[in-house]
Amino acid sequence: MEINEKLDIFNRATIQAAEGQSREMLEEQERLYREMLTEYEKRKQEEQQTKTRDAMARVRREINRAVSGQMMEEKKNFHAKQEEQKAELFAMVEEHIRAFRGTEAYIRLLEEKIGTARDFAGGEELTVYLDPEDEPLRGRLERETACVLTPAEKPFGGGIRAVIPAKNMLLDESFSEKLERERELFSL
Repeated sequence: MEINEKLDIFNRATIQAAEGQSREMLEEQERLYREMLTEYEKRKQEEQQTKTRDAMARVRREINRAVSGQMMEEKKNFHAKQEEQKAELFAMVEEHIRAFRGTEAYIRLLEEKIGTARDFAGGEELTVYLDPEDEPLRGRLERETACVLTPAEKPFGGGIRAVIPAKNMLLDESFSEKLERERELFSL
């Protein structure tokens, strides 16, 4: 074999070996780049998911804040409406009380309350106060109940108040007191 043939064989063998090595190196580089690309895509996907989750959480918080504000406004309006209706209702009740105070039933009620206070005092000293607006009824009530009545200095909406000093007691059967108690307890 001649030297040219040997060189040719050596040249082909070297080229084949170099091509093999080059192919292996290229495949290794491709594999590394694919892995890096896969890692990069995975990292970017996770970042995007995180951004999406954060954005959704931010939107949820904003929606919750808006809903909470709206609910507070609705509660405030509801409460205001309730108070308005309560005021209207008690205004109607006060009007009915004023109308009731002009009836015979009211006079009988006063007689009954005065009798109850006198019985409760059990013979002890008793001062029964009458609402100043009921002054025209005083003479009749004193005759009917055999009890001396004292006009109160300040109006209390009707009814009576009685003081029993020996027992250190105030019997408050005034309409204003009862109405105030109902106002406090009342809810729609």
